[in-house]
Amino acid sequence: MPLTLRSCPDYLAVGGSGLYTLLESQEHFRELSAAVGGLRKAGRPVRVLVDLRDGAPQTAEVAAHIKGANAVIFRKGDRIAIIVKSTLLKLQVKRLHMRSESEVFVSEAAAREFLSRAS
Repeated sequence: MPLTLRSCPDYLAVGGSGLYTLLESQEHFRELSAAVGGLRKAGRPVRVLVDLRDGAPQTAEVAAHIKGANAVIFRKGDRIAIIVKSTLLKLQVKRLHMRSESEVFVSEAAAREFLSRAS
């Protein structure tokens, strides 16, 4: 699957490679929503490191789904650090994550530092 999710001690790690179908995106965001809900129930901060360095610009349909899902899942105070490798992906990702709690990086170290900062 082009989208992965795993739990790390201090954050959720999301990976994305290539293009995703709408069905793959929907399944991934259901899993992500459940994982974020588990953190909230446990009283833990929501920190997500999204690695899209192997990703590609998505279709308009998938991009719209991602934008809508992010708006539902994430709340004020959550931190989402997104790592990309191209300017085109950085521009698309910024449109999908237009929240003060998220930031797009080319550097993994900078992304991890952003997650570790207090809200």
